[in-house]
Amino acid sequence: MLQNNIPIDYQFYLDHQIKLPLVRLFEPILKNPEMTLFSGEHTRNIYVPPKGGQATGIFKFAVVQRSCLGCKNLLKQGQDVVCQNCETKMKQIYIERKQELKLFEKQYCDLWVQCQRCQGSLHQDILCQSRDCPIFYRRVKAKK
Repeated sequence: MLQNNIPIDYQFYLDHQIKLPLVRLFEPILKNPEMTLFSGEHTRNIYVPPKGGQATGIFKFAVVQRSCLGCKNLLKQGQDVVCQNCETKMKQIYIERKQELKLFEKQYCDLWVQCQRCQGSLHQDILCQSRDCPIFYRRVKAKK
């Protein structure tokens, strides 16, 4: 999901990981646990506005706007990457972003080497897909 930007199917997790275990847990106590727990006034209905695209979760309600690379203020129409206040500092902002990129590249390379050592060879691509390994997620995040 991280590598291919696949949205998380939250409804599947709600139905199979939360709803079914709760129904099994409350069956001895409640007469009709599914109706009692998951419907009625105490449940929340979320209005999802009709929008195109693959947005999920909180991003269904978010409007994407560009922000200044320097001060993070919203950019007005016609402004490229920095606002009027930060135009004089554009070179410094570029240098900072370049240093940030170098830091992420180094972090990714270090994590790559650590994964290669774990698999026992520094000359082969990493075949590890272990979802339990914290290094795996740090490596994928640094690459992104």
